[in-house]
Amino acid sequence: MEYKAYFLFNLAQGKTVEEYERWSVEVNHPAAKSVESIREFHDYKTVATLDGSKPAYQIIEEIVISDVDQYKKDITAPEMAGFSEEWGSWVSDWFCILTERVA
Repeated sequence: MEYKAYFLFNLAQGKTVEEYERWSVEVNHPAAKSVESIREFHDYKTVATLDGSKPAYQIIEEIVISDVDQYKKDITAPEMAGFSEEWGSWVSDWFCILTERVA
């Protein structure tokens, strides 16, 4: 079964969306491509809400996952520690929603 994970977050103090976009292309996307349980990975910067208020989060990552248990193992593997630490330096206020298609 295929799942999608959505990571919603703001950037750490002092980080800009433009800097994050560069880092994501250069580091984040290649790291995601190296994880076997990740089928697709997309970054989105939020630009608006339907009611015109400021979005609560600056960035949303959408990750298509082939196997949730394997994904958890993959992202906590020792070889991912450096990447996880670096990602953590870019983000604040983050949380993840794991979804399964209904229809």
